[in-house]
Amino acid sequence: RAAAIEEEVTTKGVVTFISGRDVVIQDATAGIHLFLAAADAELKLGMEITVTGERTAFRGLEQIKPTTVLKGELVDLPAPKKVTMEDLQDVAKMDAMESQRILIEEVTLGAINTGGNTSITKDGKSINIFRIPALTGILEGDVVNVVAVLSQHNTHQLRVADAGDIVSASDENIITIEEARNAEAGTEVIVRGLVTFKDDNNVVVQDQTAAINNYFDVMTTASIDLGQEMTITGTRGVYRNLEQIKVTDYRKGDVKPLPTPKTVTMEEITAPDFAESIESQRIALKGVTLGKINTSGNTKISKDGKEINVYKMPALEGIVEGDVVDLVAIMSQFNTTYQLRVASAMDVTMHKEIYDPISDEMLGDAKSLKDVYAMAAGADVVTIGQVAYTFGGNSIFLQDVIHGEIVGLQLYDFTRFDSYDVGDLVQVTGKVGVYGGVHQVSDITDLKILGQAEPFAP
Repeated sequence: RAAAIEEEVTTKGVVTFISGRDVVIQDATAGIHLFLAAADAELKLGMEITVTGERTAFRGLEQIKPTTVLKGELVDLPAPKKVTMEDLQDVAKMDAMESQRILIEEVTLGAINTGGNTSITKDGKSINIFRIPALTGILEGDVVNVVAVLSQHNTHQLRVADAGDIVSASDENIITIEEARNAEAGTEVIVRGLVTFKDDNNVVVQDQTAAINNYFDVMTTASIDLGQEMTITGTRGVYRNLEQIKVTDYRKGDVKPLPTPKTVTMEEITAPDFAESIESQRIALKGVTLGKINTSGNTKISKDGKEINVYKMPALEGIVEGDVVDLVAIMSQFNTTYQLRVASAMDVTMHKEIYDPISDEMLGDAKSLKDVYAMAAGADVVTIGQVAYTFGGNSIFLQDVIHGEIVGLQLYDFTRFDSYDVGDLVQVTGKVGVYGGVHQVSDITDLKILGQAEPFAP
């Protein structure tokens, strides 16, 4: 943001807003608007991207016109900064927060205009939301909490990325699902999450912290969709060792993309402590062998001498007993036995082996790329990966296949990057760094080529 107009800049941030060619990214220091050459359907909220382009400004809004956009992984959105309506009348304060995510609480919603301006007011002060998303269950005159990106078009205005970013202020008692799981039995809780599984009277919801089963005394799940955001009120309880909420009230919201499943191994999920730590969460298993399929009972899956049951496997087409599959499931429990629940037949697919260019023998005592993400910033590290992409002369992106999962890692700030090619297998020595909340390796002292291999297909 401090760079001069027309200067070429390279920066990395998390996507917090998308509207056609207009995109906003934010890192730990600030946010900035991007004006793309064309809309990009592959961009997602929460995607970390690295952009290079010309610094410009339009109608008072600081921006970059990217010439290159490198897409990375999906990560958590930056937490919004809580502000007041008084803050949003102060030009200097608004300029300092431009293009950042903010939270404004207990404001009154004006006439909703999805193609123009919708005002929000409090204590006689107001600001406009431009092109507000279509809202479900929220009307003109409602008192709401709003998460928005602070923008500008001659005058300051707000842009809201998703309808779920505007909620009734009466929902202020909502707690995270992790907090609800830690609540004592009998406690009334209110949670909000996305539906990841439904079966008879049970619905599982997940947020950014955890997941939990919800039991409805009387209802049909036919009217609830996977991915639907639900606000649930109920009493904390436990059934057959499965943490749950006994529902007393609920409200349905929009259907959104399902949470990305956590890739795990059979060894991990057959360890009770680990299984309990991810109870009710979406997980992904790669390359497991399917046992005899039982749509009303248990279907065994196995790998490397470990096994676990899928309860009530959906009817599968073109997949039979003995096939090696990839599977997305919910980690569940019945009494002392951990088991899996599969939401849809589409969550079971034939496994395609991805060639791993880096053997365990080659890795030796070095840290895997995945291990680096668990290390503290500033720690010394030696790791090995395959060069997948070089960028700007000062960055390399490495990749590796670890337990069937493709893992990437950025190397930053090394003077000899130009002498390395895509496909090189390299050993890097440096320090763990964190930029924009994402791990990388920087302060590199050595980068050694161990071999060369054809990069695997994306």
